[in-house]
Amino acid sequence: MDAGYFKALVLCGALLQVAGVMALSTCTKYWALLLTQGVVFGLGAGMSFTPTMALVSTYFAKRRNIAIGMVASGSCTGGLLFPAIVREILQDKGFGTTVRVLGCESYFPFPPGSPMYNSS
Repeated sequence: MDAGYFKALVLCGALLQVAGVMALSTCTKYWALLLTQGVVFGLGAGMSFTPTMALVSTYFAKRRNIAIGMVASGSCTGGLLFPAIVREILQDKGFGTTVRVLGCESYFPFPPGSPMYNSS
């Protein structure tokens, strides 16, 4: 982040998250599930979430705890949205299509939010 690679790091993290979810839709073996979700998606989540928390803390001095709490609480939206999507799509379209829709949905917030990232 300090070296000026914040946007590239978050973008790579977002792409790894989407790649991990999309690869999950084709998994037929347990080791592939561990690889896609544990390694690929886990690295992507770490690459996008951790720098974002660090960046938010640089903008606020007075109410830093509230700002970080608000940013972190935004992740609960997925906990509300994804089960509703799965419930509607899973029975009609199957597991693969449902997971691909979730992968597209997990990438959706990154492009609109990326211009707001200013690490300088």
